[in-house]
Amino acid sequence: HRPNTISEQFQLGLCEQDLGNPQGAIEVYDAVLQSNQNYPPALYQRAILFASEGQSSSAMSLLHRLIETADESDPYVPIADRLIVRLEEERDRSKLSN
Repeated sequence: HRPNTISEQFQLGLCEQDLGNPQGAIEVYDAVLQSNQNYPPALYQRAILFASEGQSSSAMSLLHRLIETADESDPYVPIADRLIVRLEEERDRSKLSN
């Protein structure tokens, strides 16, 4: 059975991630974001994968989009905000060490 809803598609992406297939997860999250460009769970998980690949600016761009487009009460908003802070701290630390 193929996933029909955005939520089911997103769950497939999480499964790909759990199975150690980040490329498969990226493909699923990108497909989810084509269907709903501001789906908070997919924005967050895609940002996590960008960050793990060392692409902090791409990750932060998605996280800012999540915060700007999601409802304030969405549970992804505060965790996206915390991840932005962490990525900024890492960026600042790497600037100091260079």
